[in-house]
Amino acid sequence: MKKVLVLFLITMISIVTVFSQKIDLDCEEDDEFGYITLIPDTVSVSSTLKEKSKTADFYGADNLYDGTWKSWSEGENGDGINSKITYKYNSKHHLKFLMIRNGYGELKSYYKNNRVKDLKITDGKKEILYTLRDTYLPQFIQLDFSECDKVTFEILSVYKGTDYNDTCISELRLMNYPDDNTFNFEPDDYTKHAMDLIPNFTQFKCNYGEYKYKLINGFKESQIVLLYNKNGKMLLISEEKQNNKNVISYKEFNGTEWINSNDKTFDYLKSLKVTSVFTHPIDEYPYKTDFFIKNKSGIKCFVLTPDGFEEVFDYVSGM
Repeated sequence: MKKVLVLFLITMISIVTVFSQKIDLDCEEDDEFGYITLIPDTVSVSSTLKEKSKTADFYGADNLYDGTWKSWSEGENGDGINSKITYKYNSKHHLKFLMIRNGYGELKSYYKNNRVKDLKITDGKKEILYTLRDTYLPQFIQLDFSECDKVTFEILSVYKGTDYNDTCISELRLMNYPDDNTFNFEPDDYTKHAMDLIPNFTQFKCNYGEYKYKLINGFKESQIVLLYNKNGKMLLISEEKQNNKNVISYKEFNGTEWINSNDKTFDYLKSLKVTSVFTHPIDEYPYKTDFFIKNKSGIKCFVLTPDGFEEVFDYVSGM
């Protein structure tokens, strides 16, 4: 459980996960986080969306574990309730947890399509019912399926899209851990774009108890939060040092550059007079927080929602 919590901390800075190093025929090691993805030998789905303007496999099931924004979409009439995905393996594995990135992976279209709300996960012996949050951020579900060679996922309910009835999932990965407690990570494509546009903007780095997180490619220390709100805007909070003081900036992307934003999504955070923002959650409550802020009164923890930022608790006073 501890390692699941730690992995969740790091994934808050990542919007798109990149997997590249082959371990064997059905395993991959994540260069960013060091955990092991068990690639299915076969995958079957109850349906796949077909569009005349796109190739037959554009929304195919292989998108579920390709490490890109490309997504699987069911092709049923209606909302795709009871649609199923089945992963099969040629040998038995101990599957410790599931990582899911909900919805359509291209963020500007995330709210346009349905996202999974209630998901049933079963290996034929054990059944898990899980309510996903409506966020593009990775969500981790502990499974502990032992001696398992097949896992089925069934969509029980959805968050409705604004434009389409197609229900999408960007990534669906069954995972184990290696024996190494050191994790490397690098900025995702969206963060790199932000870094290119903001002068002297850098990336996050930390040492956390017995676990050490190392930044590769020479980036320096900083924080970032990216959010697409219902209006389709990409919003950014960043913390910068100016004259030895922390300065918080609130920006939005206008298609060409980051500009100062007066979007009302930020109003509550501004009223708190934030002095620091962190894109990993408090260790004790990683499933309940996406990031936390500091101000003169202490630490407040938040989740990202379709409407912006929702405070879940004050860390100083507890739950």
